[in-house]
Parts: sequence; structure tokens; C-alpha cells
Amino acid sequence: MIKKYSQIIYILIAAFIFTAGICFADGAWSEDLALIIQNIINKLFTIIGGLCLLVIIIGGVVWMTAGGDTKKVDLGKAIVKAAILGLIVVLAAGLIVTNVVNLGK
Repeated sequence: MIKKYSQIIYILIAAFIFTAGICFADGAWSEDLALIIQNIINKLFTIIGGLCLLVIIIGGVVWMTAGGDTKKVDLGKAIVKAAILGLIVVLAAGLIVTNVVNLGK
């Protein structure tokens, strides 16, 4: 069970290391909270979009290699549908956060 989640933890750690410099704008510390939040959202969208594409590809491979097994076909379809639904939820959440942050401007 730990091995299964360790890969996810490694990806999250890498994502936070990757986004460590996003609080800086033009080499200087940005005190604008809205800019910092927007930068974080933009970096996370990049990471989540890539992960979503990867999951869709995995679902497609499962679907295409099913060999007529209806359980594998259904599994592949479910993976693709879940990835697309997850992406829609994340984009909607990002849209809501962006609009709330921009209300203060």
C-alpha cells in the first residue's frame, strides 16, 4: 500500500519543488497575494494537465489492448471518463478561485 502512494507523494514533492520559485516576479519578491495565487494556479494547471493527459493515454492503452474482454474495455472507458471529469472539476475550481482573487482588484 505504501509503494502505491509513494509515487504520488514523489510527484507532489517534485511539483512543489518545481513551483518553489513562483512567488518571484521579475527576480524580486512579489508581495501581491493575488499574483502569487495566480502563479500557483497556473503552475498547478500545467502539472495537472500533463497528469490528466497521461491518465487518458493509460486509459486508452487499457481500452485498446483489451482484446475483446468487456471488463477491460469498461475499465479503459472508466479511466478516460474519470480523467476528463477530474480535469473539468479542476478547471472549474481554478476558475472559481481566479474569479474570487480578481474580485479584490
